[in-house]
Amino acid sequence: MARTFIRLPAVAKRGEIVEIKTMVEHPNHSGFRVDLVGKTIPRHIVESFTCTYGGMTVFRATLHPTIATNPYLSFFIVARESGELELTWTDDRGRVTKERATLNVL
Repeated sequence: MARTFIRLPAVAKRGEIVEIKTMVEHPNHSGFRVDLVGKTIPRHIVESFTCTYGGMTVFRATLHPTIATNPYLSFFIVARESGELELTWTDDRGRVTKERATLNVL
């Protein structure tokens, strides 16, 4: 997989609900499309996504062939303390992309 984008607030108040937005560049071929000569394009999708915050899993998703190219996810967490978010994307070919971001809590 290629680049991953993460958007979160620069600073959050303790107890505040914050939105995390993320996207990964990935072709996400469903296995049902054909190329210009009629040959089936092999399936290649992102299968799972996990976000940990302070070492605990706070969001997990299982994705299916109907997910779009460059999957985009948005979810909410409660800002408890400053800490690292680790976002992990895994595709059906075993490739894993991890990205980290820090949430600063006042």
